[in-house]
Amino acid sequence: SFLPTDSTVVRNGRYLIRGQQRQPALRFVIAMHDTTTLAITDIILEDTDIVVNLHRDENKNEVKGGRDNTLWKEYNTWSNAENAKIEPTYRSAQDSTLSAEVRREAQEKVTQWEKEQLSAQADYTLSHIPSGVSSILLSEYYSHFDEATLKKILNNMQRSCPQDEVYREIVREREVTRRTAIGSQYT
Repeated sequence: SFLPTDSTVVRNGRYLIRGQQRQPALRFVIAMHDTTTLAITDIILEDTDIVVNLHRDENKNEVKGGRDNTLWKEYNTWSNAENAKIEPTYRSAQDSTLSAEVRREAQEKVTQWEKEQLSAQADYTLSHIPSGVSSILLSEYYSHFDEATLKKILNNMQRSCPQDEVYREIVREREVTRRTAIGSQYT
């Protein structure tokens, strides 16, 4: 379920959200009537004009405006295409009507694909620093990155965007972990 962070009324097909935030953030625009969801799409809320065209068919939704929304669309187009490629193999790995050998081979392919996707997500994050999208992806995937990859991303962020909230929180968390002795309470 979604918890509203803001709401507005649509008048003549338009709405306006005003406010300030320190950096771009992933949000959802949900059109509702009473308690019925009519349409939904994700956007990167950033300090620019954004045009959102919602449709009941989510494949027709459009979000225009802002560098981060462009990057987010690019990333999701790539991610959705990659997911579509692996879907049949994933289904085979889960299909109990197939032999154990076929399922094991499919699972090996899925595991290899997941490693490749994580590497691609790290590369995308790194190549788009500084951006709201790199921060969003880092927030989502940093705990899965190997130490060398994470250090490379954090070093780049330290140089490019040291005030980034995600960067600062990860650095703080790593420092607390480093200072916490094994067997001691994590604070």
